[in-house]
Amino acid sequence: MSAERGNDEWAAILDSMEADLVRALQQLEGHSDPVMEVAQWTPPVGAGAVPAELEERARKLLASQAEVAGMLAVAKRQTAQHLDAVSRIPEPDRLRESIYLDITG
Repeated sequence: MSAERGNDEWAAILDSMEADLVRALQQLEGHSDPVMEVAQWTPPVGAGAVPAELEERARKLLASQAEVAGMLAVAKRQTAQHLDAVSRIPEPDRLRESIYLDITG
């Protein structure tokens, strides 16, 4: 594989990974559909090693991915806590008393 072809292939791989990262950030910020299709990532086959010219870009992407992964873990934990709280609310047909306080009359 020529060096130029390797650079182009890796540039396309990094472009795709960066786009996935942007979508994940948009979802975290509430700027996209809350249901995001996620495909299992598979390493590129036959692309060879990351070219030296793209190593810094790949390192920055890796650091950004780690940061977003941490943010996703926090969001997942918060969502689990919210779902747990919601699940503790009694169902209306099982209530024995009013859950509302009438302060006007």
